[in-house]
Amino acid sequence: MASGEKPRQRINMSQTAVLAFLFMSPRKTPSGKMLEMLYTEINSNARDVELRCLRAMTAFKDRHDDENAYAKTLPIVLRSLRVNPGFVTSIRAILRKQTREEVSDLETLRTANNNTRPLLRDFVQMSLSCRKMSIDGCSWIKFKDQLCFPPTTSHNLQRLLYFIVVQRSIPQRIHYEKFYTREMCNNAFNVSLENIDVDAVMQVIKTLRVYNTKIRALIDFRSKCLQGINQKTRNALSIVQVLQLYIASYQQDHIRWECWKRLEKTMNHTINDTVTNFVNTNPYDIDNVVLNLIHSQIHD
Repeated sequence: MASGEKPRQRINMSQTAVLAFLFMSPRKTPSGKMLEMLYTEINSNARDVELRCLRAMTAFKDRHDDENAYAKTLPIVLRSLRVNPGFVTSIRAILRKQTREEVSDLETLRTANNNTRPLLRDFVQMSLSCRKMSIDGCSWIKFKDQLCFPPTTSHNLQRLLYFIVVQRSIPQRIHYEKFYTREMCNNAFNVSLENIDVDAVMQVIKTLRVYNTKIRALIDFRSKCLQGINQKTRNALSIVQVLQLYIASYQQDHIRWECWKRLEKTMNHTINDTVTNFVNTNPYDIDNVVLNLIHSQIHD
C-alpha cells in the first residue's frame, strides 16, 4: 500500500498495527489526530473515536521502548513504501487543523483574561467553596471540642479516633480502646457530624509509614484498581502508598475521589470504574487498617 492511501479495503490486524505505527510516526504531527483519521477510515461508524485512540496511544506508549530496535526496524519498513502524492496534502490538512485549534484556544484564553468585569456567579462559586471548607473544618473542631481530649492524648491519636468514627465500617473496639477512656469511646459515636473534614482524614492516612499488618485483598486491589495509572508510576508505588490508596478508596462516597487525588494525581474513567467495582464487591478490612495506622503512630 502506498503511503498516504486510505485503507478502504478490509485489512488484517497486522496491517492495521503497521498502519497505526506509520500514521503516528511523522514528526511534528499530532499523533492522536492522525490515529483518529485512520480509525474513522477503517470504521466509518466508530463511536468514541477520540477516547479509543487516546487509550490505544496510552497502551502503546506505556511500555519500555527499545529505541535501538525501532531504529533497525523502521528503515526496513520504509524501504517497502512508496509515497503517494496525496500524502503531503493529507499532512498539510492535519497541520492546518491543529494550528487553527491552537489559535482558537489561545484567543479564548485571552478573552477570558481580558474580561475584567466582575461576574456574580464567580463570587457565588468562590463563596460556596469557602463556606464548604469552613463547614468541613468545623466537623473536626466540633468533634474534638465535644470529646474534650486530655492533654496527654496526642493530636495524631485524637484525629485517629475521628477517622474511625467517619469510616464506612466500624472496627472492633478492642483494637483502639486502650488509647482512650471508655467514656470517650462511647461518646465518639454519639457526636453528630453533618460533614467530614477531608484534611483531618488525610492527615491520618498520611501518618501511615509502614505496612505491618496484612490487608486482605490488597494484592487484588493493586492488580485491578491501578491499571489506569501509567506503568512507570505504578511500578514506583511502594506497598505503603498502595495501602494509602486502598484506604482512600473506602472513604465515604462524597470525599473518596478528593482523598484519592491528594495521594495520586491520576484520575480517569478506568480508575473510577475499577475502584468503584472493587469497593462494592470486597469488604473493607477496617480492623487491619486501624492496626497499621496505630503501629505507624505508636510503635514506629
